Amino acid sequence: MLTVWQLSGAEQGPEPGALLYHVAMSQELEDLPYEELKARALQLAHDRHDFGFLLELMNHTPAVMATASEGGSLGEFTGSIAETVEAAEEAFGEESVGEFQPLFVARFATYIREHS
Repeated sequence: MLTVWQLSGAEQGPEPGALLYHVAMSQELEDLPYEELKARALQLAHDRHDFGFLLELMNHTPAVMATASEGGSLGEFTGSIAETVEAAEEAFGEESVGEFQPLFVARFATYIREHS
């Protein structure tokens, strides 16, 4: 009988303890200070040129939600990835996200796990 690893083309399964390491790493991400976790996620998005992730985050910030509910517009999403990440650094600061911080922590950690 073939294992899942053999079916996937892998010569062998993960190293012993790899799953435990992944679980521990996952929990460690959520335990990081907010600003450090945010910096890691935004750097990863920058490295991957992932405008989609940044736009998704922008759509969930309190300031953007307030603008949208008042019939406002964010205008055109332009600029380099570096400029966008720089703007995100400010937009997603601890004070800016307020009560939504646990949601951002979860999203940053998930993004890092999915793309690291």
